[in-house]
Amino acid sequence: MNQRTSYVIYDISTGRILGTHTRIDGDTGKSVPLGDTDVVAACGLSLDERARTKVKVLAVDAATLRSRTGLRVHTKRQELVPRDHLDLKLSRAEIRGDGEDSVDIEIRVVQSSGKPDDTFNGRIKVSTQRGRLSEPGGIVQAKGGLAKISLRSVPETIDRVRISANDIDGELDTGRATVAFL
Repeated sequence: MNQRTSYVIYDISTGRILGTHTRIDGDTGKSVPLGDTDVVAACGLSLDERARTKVKVLAVDAATLRSRTGLRVHTKRQELVPRDHLDLKLSRAEIRGDGEDSVDIEIRVVQSSGKPDDTFNGRIKVSTQRGRLSEPGGIVQAKGGLAKISLRSVPETIDRVRISANDIDGELDTGRATVAFL
């Protein structure tokens, strides 16, 4: 079986993956070795992005790189690792669809190891399909890896409402939860 090589270009300060590239020889079906300059050019980074971000290239087994979602480069070990993520905990799973009832949402940053990250102090945007969030635009400031927001119901009955949270800088994987409006 042929092991194919993919190349990952990443920000050396954060490990954030900026692009990936694989080149396969059409005749042999094998990976074509590339230099760092070729990879950076193939990933389509703008000159602006190249100027403001120090990047590095890492060769990895293509099978481990199914998608760049959920992965980052551990800058010291030079390997792909899961990204940290947001975890949403609801004060309860169901609320009345009367326009008055609400649920509290606790958002915690969790490291890829499963431990809470109490160093994160970024902004988080919370989105929902229905209801009204307690903060304008659904944006909350995390302090010590923790943020809180409330969702008030709307006067209607709906089976389930999805809630998602993303950090503004896009460094963390999305957190999701579901609440039922009764």
